[in-house]
Amino acid sequence: MRQNLLIGLALSCAILLALNLLVALKGPTYPAAFGQGVGTPTGQVAIAAVPGTGGGENYCWVYDVASQHLASYVQRGQGIELKGVRMITFDLEIRDLDAKLASKRLSVKDIEGEVKKQKSGGSSGSTGKKEKEPPPEEEGK
Repeated sequence: MRQNLLIGLALSCAILLALNLLVALKGPTYPAAFGQGVGTPTGQVAIAAVPGTGGGENYCWVYDVASQHLASYVQRGQGIELKGVRMITFDLEIRDLDAKLASKRLSVKDIEGEVKKQKSGGSSGSTGKKEKEPPPEEEGK
């Protein structure tokens, strides 16, 4: 009787171990992780990837810190397609983008002009008032 109990317990352990091994070798059933940022040790490149909302498209952006260029890619099926590259230096300097301009496809020159207009106090998206600059600090204080 005792021997039958030990054989049954050993057989149960062997079956559970075999099932665990089968599941582990089969691999995960969940999709790969997306939306992660990656950079080089020198901090010169940043990468972001996100899954699309439908149709099997995935999106990836590569930002080169040194040149301030942003490249946009879309992955469909087995291929990857470059959607566009842009220097975003002026995009990062703009304070207020008017809704009329936001609905248009703007070139780098358009954004550069808007930034210069805002810096001179004539922003198309603001009230037109120039912001007060803080007084310069006096030496010796």
